[in-house]
Amino acid sequence: MICYANSYHSSHHCCQTAVLPSNTSDGHFYVGRSYEYFVRDERSLCITRVTGKPKHIGFSLQNAGRMDGINEYGLVVSMSSTAYLKPLAGDGCEFWVAIRAILDRCKDVYEAQCLLEEIPLCTNANFLVADASNHASVFEVASFSSDKKRISVRKPVGGLLVATNHYVSHEMKEFDEHHFWHSEMRYSSVWNSLLRDAPYINDEKMRKLLSTPYPYGPCCQVSFGPPDRNPWYEVDMDAPIGLEEIVCKYDDVEIDNPEQFWREMN
Repeated sequence: MICYANSYHSSHHCCQTAVLPSNTSDGHFYVGRSYEYFVRDERSLCITRVTGKPKHIGFSLQNAGRMDGINEYGLVVSMSSTAYLKPLAGDGCEFWVAIRAILDRCKDVYEAQCLLEEIPLCTNANFLVADASNHASVFEVASFSSDKKRISVRKPVGGLLVATNHYVSHEMKEFDEHHFWHSEMRYSSVWNSLLRDAPYINDEKMRKLLSTPYPYGPCCQVSFGPPDRNPWYEVDMDAPIGLEEIVCKYDDVEIDNPEQFWREMN
């Protein structure tokens, strides 16, 4: 009942990016996602194989919900919170319900968009969705009240797409509250890095970007373990049933110049 109550109506500070094959040296489509400034996550990476549904893998939230994931069709979905000091209002589902529904029911970006527009949402978030046909979109969602909700779709620019913890679309400007300096810095640093490396982005450069510490990249000391302190792991969604523990290292660090870090952008 706690899961149900909390899912229908937490704040994650993350960075998401999609790089289309036109910007890569190996012809691959890359999607990157990092976790910043939130230490109360469940830290449980779940492989889900339900009869009649596509297999998928992703980090859980409220056990049955998902923070992100990829399913067997190659559909990837992740999120980052927006306006996260703004109280939610109205009725609807939180982001982790929507992400689980997308992974369970959708094959591509178009189907995910239809589902997001159909579900009654009550969340402030950027959803990044990408599929195996090299399509990607960011769905900027705001739920300020029952009669003040909006979904805006943002497409790649020059084959690149980035989202952090603020809205970018012009039509979401009235909802862009609590737009903090650190979100702008991570957005700009990731964009600049991708622009500098395109069209020669590859696996190594994506990993390097995600391992670059703030403010020059998105990497921070979080409970999942920052990639600049921990090795990379490969996980197979067809892995045998069982439990595996991965011990991650991270430092208890203080933010330099916290007044600037949390400064609201006008």
